[in-house]
Amino acid sequence: MKLSIHPRLPEVMQLLEENFIQYNQAGLSAVYMKLLDFSRIASKEEQERLKPHLPYTHIRYLHKNYLQAVEKENTKHTALSLTTDLPIFIESSQGNDAPVVMVCAMDSLPTIPLKTGRNEYALHSHQNQTYNIKKDIGFWAPFSLIEHNQDANSLFFNQLLKSYSLYITDVYKLFFYIDKNRSDKNGRPVFSKSNSISTYRNQEIHSTLLLREIDLLTPRCILTLGNNSGNALLKLYGKKLENWTAVHENGGLQIHHLSQSENAEKKIPMIAAPHISGAANGAKSLLLNHPDWSHLTGTQIEKYAQIVAHTIRCNS
Repeated sequence: MKLSIHPRLPEVMQLLEENFIQYNQAGLSAVYMKLLDFSRIASKEEQERLKPHLPYTHIRYLHKNYLQAVEKENTKHTALSLTTDLPIFIESSQGNDAPVVMVCAMDSLPTIPLKTGRNEYALHSHQNQTYNIKKDIGFWAPFSLIEHNQDANSLFFNQLLKSYSLYITDVYKLFFYIDKNRSDKNGRPVFSKSNSISTYRNQEIHSTLLLREIDLLTPRCILTLGNNSGNALLKLYGKKLENWTAVHENGGLQIHHLSQSENAEKKIPMIAAPHISGAANGAKSLLLNHPDWSHLTGTQIEKYAQIVAHTIRCNS
């Protein structure tokens, strides 16, 4: 799996710097290059050693729309563990000429913070000790996609990479946890997620960024993973996902054709799929057990990726 540099990366980074976040004086391209270098480290021990040195930036570098959302939560509660996954580009095993599929996930999802006292929290093990869990924003990559991983995510994406290059981005660029001073029945602190806040999800800035990313990349197809990302994108077009049981008769995946914002006549196919994670096992089972796919071989996640790849091929 080869993280690479898309020809329009400078424009994508400029889009994010103008509408989302800046990184000191070095720019987001410098952050991307650090993640790119990190992705090439084969040794797990070396990865762990270098994780605390990955980039982060202060909350003041956020665009006002995002900063206001954080400050609004801080008037009543505590926003913490702010993170963002920079969009990444992974080159197909077919090389530079492979068509690009834009993969939309939902947002970053860092490790749940540890609460050590009232308004006191422990840092994650991979964060630099100077990192402020309330005031700093950590950079990472969607699905923690780095070379040499052999988890379900890697198996899924490696299957798609046999035919396509992948541009992977999040619908909601900023993620944070919210401490509302609540505990579960076992006395453990409960943290809400930024994507659970309707006013945050409905901010126009999300759609502005996403539509401009689509215009910049002009992908062959858009693949959404999970209900949240699928509905977030379809909402821009006045649509929403169907129930997964309802589409089982049609092979199991949901297909839409979306107009590009700058060219209403050109349609881009959008394939909506259940998420890779175990949380979507029910919807994935409907798909995997469909008679149309009984001939597939491999692990469950590899079969799932083959179904998605076939659907992309037939609709783009």
